[in-house]
Amino acid sequence: MRRIVLYFFAALTVLALAGDAWVSLSAGSPMYRPLGSVWYSLHSASLNATQAGIQRYLFAWLWDPAIQTFLLAPAWIIPLGVTLAMIVFKRRR
Repeated sequence: MRRIVLYFFAALTVLALAGDAWVSLSAGSPMYRPLGSVWYSLHSASLNATQAGIQRYLFAWLWDPAIQTFLLAPAWIIPLGVTLAMIVFKRRR
């Protein structure tokens, strides 16, 4: 099961990098899509509900500096980080 999750996040990383490479080649300059933009284009209602829930039920200050930083990062950074963390911290048999 752990290997499937690892491959899933690795595939997400590759797909996001390929999409950014495609857009960059089309534009003629390096460009990337932020994670928030990708999430919004996939399912905007869940992004809005997440923001409302965090600001209303957790801490309002948590959304603006912390979570927004992740949403403005390139879309491939987060799955790459999860993939690398899973590789580094994998259980040894």
